[in-house]
Amino acid sequence: MLNANTVNDVIITTVDESYAALANAIIASAARDYEKVLRKIVKLSKKTDKESVYKLKVLVGEKKKIEKFFYSEWYGQLSNSDPDYILEQIQNNVAQAA
Repeated sequence: MLNANTVNDVIITTVDESYAALANAIIASAARDYEKVLRKIVKLSKKTDKESVYKLKVLVGEKKKIEKFFYSEWYGQLSNSDPDYILEQIQNNVAQAA
């Protein structure tokens, strides 16, 4: 039979697990976005036409925005993972694929 303490423990555990899942999803989404931006930067950096140069500048801005997230207080609340490690892993993956 469940008592009030057991029910509260189950609710707290469920909330904690849901919070962790949400935090992981936010970070995973940012990591995917960062990888996409880096791949586009690599591809566009080989072109010199005006449109490509403009798009490259926009992408560099997006890259900086995502990096800012990884070094933000909010990221620190979501994860204890080292942002340098995550960003370097993504950069290495993109560089190997290029």
